[in-house]
Amino acid sequence: SSWRSKNRKQTNKQEAKNGSQQSQEEASWVELQEFGDTVFATEEAVHEVLHKLKTRQGFVPYNDVKKLLEYGGPKMQGAKALVQLTVPQGGRMVIVGDTHGQIEDVLWIFFKNGLPSSSNVYLFNGDVVDRGKNSIEIFVLLFMLKLLDPKCVYLNRGNHEDTTMNEHFGFRKECLRKYGVSRGNELYHAFNRMFLGLPLYTVVEAGKDGPRAFVVHAGLPRIPMRLHQLERINHRLEVPPDPSPGMEEILFDCLWSDPRPTPGIGSSTRGAAVVTFGPDVTARFLKDNHLSLLIRSHEVPSDDHGFKWLHNNQCLTVFSASKYGGHGRNFGGVVVVRPSGTPGERFTLKEHWAGTLDALVKLEAETEGAAEQIKNAAAEVCEQRQRKADNIAMLESAEAEVVYHAMRQVVAKRHDLYQYWSAINKSGDMHVDAAVWREGCTTILGESLPLFMLQKTFGVVHPKSGLVCFSRFLERFKVSFHGRPLPTVGWARALAWRVVESLVKANLALPELLKVIDRSGDGCVTFDQFKSLLKECIAWLPSDVAEQFYCMFAGVPTGTKVAGIHLTVHEFLDRLAGFYALTRRIATDQTTQWVPQALPAIRNVILADAAPLARKGASAAERLAVWFTHSDMRNAGLLSCDDFATALSRLSGALAQAKVPSTVGALKAIGTYCDATETGTISFLELLTALTVDQTGKGIDHESALDKGIGFIYLKRESIRSALRAGCDDEGSGIISKSAFVAALGIVSQEKPPPPPQLLRTPSKILPADFQGLARRLFNLIDANKDGTIDQDEFEAVGIEVNDVPLTLQSVCDTDWSGGATFTDFIRFMEVVHEMTGGNALTASVIDQILRLELQQGTRKADLRDEHRGSLFDGVAGMRPDELEAVATMLVGQGDAIEYEVFLDCFAVVDVMDAKLWSPDSEGGW
Repeated sequence: SSWRSKNRKQTNKQEAKNGSQQSQEEASWVELQEFGDTVFATEEAVHEVLHKLKTRQGFVPYNDVKKLLEYGGPKMQGAKALVQLTVPQGGRMVIVGDTHGQIEDVLWIFFKNGLPSSSNVYLFNGDVVDRGKNSIEIFVLLFMLKLLDPKCVYLNRGNHEDTTMNEHFGFRKECLRKYGVSRGNELYHAFNRMFLGLPLYTVVEAGKDGPRAFVVHAGLPRIPMRLHQLERINHRLEVPPDPSPGMEEILFDCLWSDPRPTPGIGSSTRGAAVVTFGPDVTARFLKDNHLSLLIRSHEVPSDDHGFKWLHNNQCLTVFSASKYGGHGRNFGGVVVVRPSGTPGERFTLKEHWAGTLDALVKLEAETEGAAEQIKNAAAEVCEQRQRKADNIAMLESAEAEVVYHAMRQVVAKRHDLYQYWSAINKSGDMHVDAAVWREGCTTILGESLPLFMLQKTFGVVHPKSGLVCFSRFLERFKVSFHGRPLPTVGWARALAWRVVESLVKANLALPELLKVIDRSGDGCVTFDQFKSLLKECIAWLPSDVAEQFYCMFAGVPTGTKVAGIHLTVHEFLDRLAGFYALTRRIATDQTTQWVPQALPAIRNVILADAAPLARKGASAAERLAVWFTHSDMRNAGLLSCDDFATALSRLSGALAQAKVPSTVGALKAIGTYCDATETGTISFLELLTALTVDQTGKGIDHESALDKGIGFIYLKRESIRSALRAGCDDEGSGIISKSAFVAALGIVSQEKPPPPPQLLRTPSKILPADFQGLARRLFNLIDANKDGTIDQDEFEAVGIEVNDVPLTLQSVCDTDWSGGATFTDFIRFMEVVHEMTGGNALTASVIDQILRLELQQGTRKADLRDEHRGSLFDGVAGMRPDELEAVATMLVGQGDAIEYEVFLDCFAVVDVMDAKLWSPDSEGGW
């Protein structure tokens, strides 16, 4: 169906609608001029780009970004690792710390300190990318300014201007989100090639009596260095994750090291390779190189100011991204340096709290032509207002993040929660006390959640009984794809919940209910009538999605042509009630608390009584409708509780035989329970949903393979992404075959692999309990000749690294120097790696290597899935290979290519109680 994006054209159409795909025909933003071999920007062109950025006129066109990278990128690069700059006489230099994609901060800084020019020079001290949403736009602006005036803006490299960081912390996703997989990856790699040429250090000269500052992104090297030595290092390298002594460590330290209060060189919490440097190191470096100050960035000051003095005021940290990441409470800061002989302070520290782009546009209009002092005063007033508003928004955002975190936790642990509460709920009515609900959440989800706040936010406690319907709570949160429901059993229950609740509240008489469902009166529910019903019940779905659910309610395979489906009214009601069965209503008083347990027996007695009255082969809903009509002595289409009790009294013998109380009080209690709207009357739908019970016996564990697969992909999406990158996307295209994707699902989801042969007699006490099976699989893949040992040639043939530690014959403990490592040797090496790296991602790293080798070896065989059907997929999240492939086909269509980088970001947890989800105006991507 079309919503599954069967072809690229449909995908492009949807992405363009969401604003996530760049149109090839979009008008250019950037006009560059040529004079001979020189390409430059005009002041008018710069202001035009500024205007479009401030007024949020969409993404910068792809061709413009590509063009600016081509012409502006080289001008940003440095021929050497170290650059010498002099503050212009009569002017100043503004040193900017981390901005991390927060364009509001960059534009706010420009407003308060003036646009870059040859007399108002800016030096950005790295970490322009990642975290925020507008790294590309910041670079577009910096490139334009550089092409306007090459001496107005400079840039040091930060640790995030490197693939090891920006692949995982937002910049790559930003490129893909804005320009699609193919073009996004092209730009991403082009940016990173440009980053390799950025200088690492800048020495700022401020005249004879001014400061001479050494500006570097992170900090000083672990070994004493002179400037001329730093200038000569090869800076056009990717940052090594585990640097070797010498030049690699020097490169690494300038991007990663941090100051510390105690003398000497020490370790860091950032990682084993990262060092910290003390005040003595700073003092010695400055003295040896005739410098007066070290200016660095790299971290938010601990007191939430935009800057912080350290090391006896010889080291200054400046960080420019205010309210960092959208959740921080820190100010941003800049350093303003003036040369000697210039009026004003030679060294000024300025803080800001960036306003919104709308506030900036308004402020610029109000202060047009005003002096900088007036602009700064107006900006400070605006910042105070903005900070108050942001503090309120941050509290709301923090609460929303807690709520969303709880939703994700519930989805991840829903089966454990269900088992916990079911074990306590002996009556089987799926209700527990509020205290028991909180106890279950604490036991299964941990103690970090504010449960009283969540209890109120979710409204889980019934106001009269004080009980929580835990099945309803667990059914409330679903994994969506592209912000929309999916044709799964779990989502069908959510849709039925919405439809039934709406119809029950309407308290319709039986003839009115049938008319709402079957407007033509022919006894059938057509697809158009189904859509109209959803609309009436505020459960709007787009046609292609509605078709999937219509097939589910008709009991036919999804994808069946809806025109050929024959669905009777009573069949529809039967399935509607069946999907709704888990959301059992609460017995609100003591007199009715016994009723839920008796409902199956009551249902059987009533249906048996109705059998002679109904046609042969009638469905349960049809027989119940006949019994309901026969009991409606007043022909009102509704049963009063007294009429209902009278009708049941005729069945007192059968009820007693079924061990259901049949006293007058008991019969009235049954009627009271069925009267969900508490109107004194019972509608047919109230009776039907009250008497329909979960006949699977599995509760919420009754799910389709699609439910399991979608939940698994959402919960394991980062592991899947890492496995695909490592195993079958060496070029970083973001596109893999569907068969490779299915194989990755199988490997990543194999939480309990089949017992491998020839395990160690004594299990490892260091490694995870389930790790040995994975190690055996990796060992067998390396052991090409299957002789039970691995020799040097076999190691070299596969090129294995685990947690960035290369495997060689000697590293794998060939203790007897026999020329071959046994599986016991192999496990010992894994224990060493586990202890060296603290166990971080060891299992994931080994899985990545398994995936890579199995895919490589699979390409030389007939079919990877057939080859590994036993070992790869058995017991994988309870799913077979064909079910895994069905999940992939449903989500991406029949084509063989999957843009997995974009695809994996399309999953999110939603609350089915949120009306926006079911609205045609939803932002979910209809």
